[in-house]
Amino acid sequence: MDWRIFVTVLWLGWFGWVGSAAAANLRAVTYYTQTHRCRGCDLRRANLMAQDLSWSFLLTANLQQADLRGSNLSHSNLSWARLEGAKLGQGNLRDSKLPFANLQGANLQGVDFQEANLNSADLRGANVQGVNWQGANVNFADLRGARFLSLTDFQKAQNWETAMLDPEVKG
Repeated sequence: MDWRIFVTVLWLGWFGWVGSAAAANLRAVTYYTQTHRCRGCDLRRANLMAQDLSWSFLLTANLQQADLRGSNLSHSNLSWARLEGAKLGQGNLRDSKLPFANLQGANLQGVDFQEANLNSADLRGANVQGVNWQGANVNFADLRGARFLSLTDFQKAQNWETAMLDPEVKG
């Protein structure tokens, strides 16, 4: 066998195998952007920036480190979703359901959570600078270590008294 053919076959086999792993995620992203439905799917590190994703169904979806900056996720169901380290800055999550969602370390700067349900959500270490909390349900939400919480009008949220906060914020 000619060495060039061998190298070509080896090269195509390697990149075909690596590409198939990435293609599964690409298929999930494509399916989601077309249907706005993706229960439990793997959208880790997906680039969904500045898209209209309103009325999405993402129950238990994995969106760790996904880029959703400027996207419209209003009226979406993100219950139990994994959004650790996700970039949601300037996003619209009005009237969305996020109970038990994991938003640890997420960038939520300027997010509109008006009337959203964040019951028991985990927002530890998240950047919440400029977040609109108007009417958001934060019952038992964990905001310990959330950055810039003292610079937002958190008391416009519903049930903020039951949220888990750092002592200096609760003060």
